[in-house]
Amino acid sequence: MKNLSRYVLLFFLFSSLSSAQEVKPEIQLGSDLALIYPMSKGQAAPFPGVLLTPSAAVKIATEYMTFEDRIRLEVDTAVRISQAKMLFDLKEQETRCDSAKSVQHAQIESRDERIQVLEKEIKEKQEEVNTLKESTPNRATWFGLGFASAMIFTIATAYAVGQVVN
Repeated sequence: MKNLSRYVLLFFLFSSLSSAQEVKPEIQLGSDLALIYPMSKGQAAPFPGVLLTPSAAVKIATEYMTFEDRIRLEVDTAVRISQAKMLFDLKEQETRCDSAKSVQHAQIESRDERIQVLEKEIKEKQEEVNTLKESTPNRATWFGLGFASAMIFTIATAYAVGQVVN
């Protein structure tokens, strides 16, 4: 019986060794990534570090491989958004400029119309002044009439005083 139990024990021991899985070779994802060693439950790790499940390791490897493409996409997206904002700002400034131009043109047209009205009024007033100048006698004539009237009045007064005294 002791022999039988020994044989059974040896049988199970060798059968477990024969049914054990072969150690998988290490997987290298990139030249700058650390090596990934497959581990089984209860197995001692060959080095200290972080133990990942296969799905986590695949996720990290996938993210590493697509990192440059994601960065390129994000940069392109940021550039497109920036270009769109700049284009919007440009269009907004053009619109403001156009509206300011139209306001200035309206102000200039209004000012020009006001200038034309004022010039017309000036011409009318100038014509009135010219007609008044033409209708009034000359200053020399008025001076001469005034001087002659004063002489006649002075002579008449002197004659009247002379008659009264005699």
